[in-house]
Amino acid sequence: MKYRRPKVLSRNHSCNGLRRTLDRTPYRVVVRLGSVTERDADLHINTVQSVKNSSSKFIMKTLFEKHNVNQALWYKDLTNVEFPLVVKRHYGRQGVGMVLIKDEKELEKFVSSNNIDRYVIEKFYNYSREYRVHISDLGEIMSWRKLRRSDSTERWFFNSHNCNWVSSNHELFNRPDNWEDIIEHCSRALKATGLNLGACDVRVNKKGDFIICEINSAPALGELGIEQYRDHLNKLIRWKIQDESQDL
Repeated sequence: MKYRRPKVLSRNHSCNGLRRTLDRTPYRVVVRLGSVTERDADLHINTVQSVKNSSSKFIMKTLFEKHNVNQALWYKDLTNVEFPLVVKRHYGRQGVGMVLIKDEKELEKFVSSNNIDRYVIEKFYNYSREYRVHISDLGEIMSWRKLRRSDSTERWFFNSHNCNWVSSNHELFNRPDNWEDIIEHCSRALKATGLNLGACDVRVNKKGDFIICEINSAPALGELGIEQYRDHLNKLIRWKIQDESQDL
């Protein structure tokens, strides 16, 4: 019987450390981290459709709604909106195309100069903390808190360009008391989109109220992230093979 290493499909260069390093299996396994490339396999970790579901903010939020995921209130029309608003491209990433709209005048200006059908419109939640929770069908993999840098000029959002990241064992992580509830809703987000593995961005306020901003199938991974993902993917693949062996 021939043993093969799982094929990692991703255009995210930070995932390169996972290529040709996962444990060999007797099955053809494909792992998609943001890729929508079709590839025959016995087992898929993140199907093409699940990646597409998480890539479109409109599809993702629609699925979140069906699966009762805590998320930002969003508007399907522009009547009775509550300012401030955040406007996001359906297929934006790392904050590209995201705009904060403070009042009716700014909204009218935005609508007049853009095709609003290409955007999702949300209520803005000025929550002070944001976390990234990496999660799979097996549960939480690892989590980080995003801390805005002191030299950040845009302070209404969190991303890789204006934040430093601290791990869950850092003194500044400040784990919310309702962390288990947050993990539960991250798990719902995963199931809603059909992903087997992803990373949720979560905003939390001082009272513990939270929203799942989005789930990403191709998060950036540093050296520690690669180690954690390699170990977890091997476990996830073994579990999936065992779970689905009757169909393989």
